[in-house]
Amino acid sequence: MEAPLRPRLATVADAAAINAIYNHYVRTSTATFQVEDETTAGREEDLRRRPPSQPVIVL
Repeated sequence: MEAPLRPRLATVADAAAINAIYNHYVRTSTATFQVEDETTAGREEDLRRRPPSQPVIVL
């Protein structure tokens, strides 16, 4: 049996994995208005600066 998915707050350690998913959709769909891949450094900075009222949740 697989462990259940548990939502948690994202950390800078999640930046590369978040980008792997997000950048796929930047390149292959219209799900985002962004037209260039997000860098890992840019994602890390976003996660550091994000206010507590706008959390990023990962599974």
